[in-house]
Amino acid sequence: MLTEGNRKVSHVFISYARDDLQIADKLVERLESARHRVWIDREEIRGGEQWRQQIVSAIRSCDAFLVLLSHKSVLSKHVRKELDIADNADRLIVPVQVEHVDVPEGMEYQLAGLHVIDCVSDFERGMLRILEGLERMRAPPVAVSSGQASSIDENDTKFLALMAKVAGLDEQREKLLDQLVGMDQEEAAGVPKEQKADLNEKRKAVFTDLELLNKTRDSVIGKVNSNLKVAKGQIKKVFE
Repeated sequence: MLTEGNRKVSHVFISYARDDLQIADKLVERLESARHRVWIDREEIRGGEQWRQQIVSAIRSCDAFLVLLSHKSVLSKHVRKELDIADNADRLIVPVQVEHVDVPEGMEYQLAGLHVIDCVSDFERGMLRILEGLERMRAPPVAVSSGQASSIDENDTKFLALMAKVAGLDEQREKLLDQLVGMDQEEAAGVPKEQKADLNEKRKAVFTDLELLNKTRDSVIGKVNSNLKVAKGQIKKVFE
């Protein structure tokens, strides 16, 4: 995960079938509007050594691997190869259902135990879940071992207060993300040209609030780490 200025930037790889390009582009647009970097192959002809090297490099360096599940993608040899590479590279795999389809045996091993995000029944809700997970990757929670917890009895009250503050910040962040979803829905429903500029300004303001909120959360997490002398905080199930 790189940074732009003081901001962490998530790199997302999208694996999809060619027939699902329209929904894939929709996801890319939403992710990039939330300031995530997205790698997606739009070449008409897949093949060649240079192409294969770019694919492998992009998957191995991504923070999150989104695989779009559809009737075409579960039969695609390219999607399966990309999924294998992501699994072998221990990338965070996020299955996103864009059509109601059963996971085939060839993908069951890599996707076993993973929460599938439903973008069929409610695209906006599914998109929100994706954005929430990626936002949490930018500000990972703190992991505390039982041994460490037992050694800080006198600091329990302070620790719980800090974690309660983190929970409150998370709730505020979810509300901001809901506002973004609402704005997108409003724009999709049709906004007069003269109101689009105002809507874009509101969207920028929400992104600014999100950035400030994440900085505050980082500061609180730093205090928790100092209090517990913990250097851990890796996300494991941010999309569940």
